[in-house]
Amino acid sequence: MSTYQTNNEKIRLVNIKKNFGNMNIIKNVSFYANNNEFISLLGPSGSGKSTIFNIISGLLD
Repeated sequence: MSTYQTNNEKIRLVNIKKNFGNMNIIKNVSFYANNNEFISLLGPSGSGKSTIFNIISGLLD
């Protein structure tokens, strides 16, 4: 996957990671969304879905 955004892309995450203390919450997550696309994140409770959205929104680094 290219790290450069195309004109059709609205969002791109490349190899994001997040740790809380010694706990690795998210490791090497990458995806992108184009215009008019709908993205769903599925996973069990505590798998990092809300953390990814908080990173995208700027609430977390």
